[in-house]
Amino acid sequence: MVKLKDVAEAAGVTIATVSIALSGKGRVSSSTRERVCRIADEMNYRPSGQNGRGQPGIDVGLIIADNQNMIIHDFIKFTETYQLRNQLEFVYNDGSSSSLPVLLNRQAAKGILHIGYIGDGIRRYLARNPDLPFVAINDAAEYSVKTDFTAGVNRAMQYLLALGHRKIAFYIGSEKYAVPRIFNRAIAKCIQEYDIDRSGCFMPCHFDGSNSVEYMNNSLKWARQVLLSENRPTACFCSGLMTARAVIYVAMEAGMRIPEDLSVLALGDEGDALNSYPFVTTISENYPLLTSTAMMMLQRRISGLSIDEKNINIDTGFVVRGSTGPNRKGKQ
Repeated sequence: MVKLKDVAEAAGVTIATVSIALSGKGRVSSSTRERVCRIADEMNYRPSGQNGRGQPGIDVGLIIADNQNMIIHDFIKFTETYQLRNQLEFVYNDGSSSSLPVLLNRQAAKGILHIGYIGDGIRRYLARNPDLPFVAINDAAEYSVKTDFTAGVNRAMQYLLALGHRKIAFYIGSEKYAVPRIFNRAIAKCIQEYDIDRSGCFMPCHFDGSNSVEYMNNSLKWARQVLLSENRPTACFCSGLMTARAVIYVAMEAGMRIPEDLSVLALGDEGDALNSYPFVTTISENYPLLTSTAMMMLQRRISGLSIDEKNINIDTGFVVRGSTGPNRKGKQ
């Protein structure tokens, strides 16, 4: 059995440094933490449990990737209702880090719920530990619960077309992530279903963004590129509320009125849609249902019960607010 001192010797650091790096508590450089976690993972180091009996002291852990923190409230509510001991951990996947989250590296929880993009380090770990109860939200995994935007996007497109909009710009986001990929497929299906000419009327575009500042800057860049062109759209359909806010800002900066001169709608949380003005029309994910479905699946895995449906899709809601209205310019 690999011990803490074995990891310390292999990493060339002290036992105290290994303990700090694996626990996530205390001060140690990010490079040292990543190196220690990688070596511990390669050596298959398994610390004793939190409860002193060699068993995990946490019932369920939630790994939150890239600030995808929308389900925290529902997660805590679920664990309190069923009296489950829980722990949260935030991770960031910028494409360069292969370190393993502490919750996985220490095997501190009986089961893991993960929301957002699953990094390469976690995927390698899951491949080596296929029996670990693990359920993903909004990313591909053996067991997963994802939002299906197909019906919501279809309702939104019918709504825009009924309002007379034909020139619609799409910000589809980075296809590195599952949500923009699903959104893009739903958009493509609508374009084909309604037999719309893609060349002149639809202007899909996307930018990558590894953090909020970069994402907003890219959104502003895209909004100016689209809205300040001679053939500007009468509606913008965004894959996130941050981009929608950037579009509204650039439109108002250019003297346009929302929604008289430009309609804006987005994928986004219903509560967050009310945090800017005008309130944004949204296709909203059902986070309570996403969370409860994923948690029930995870509990069945922890208990060793059979699961008939390993990959479940949850429908969206479509809510019309003040950011959308009829196309009054008569542009086709």
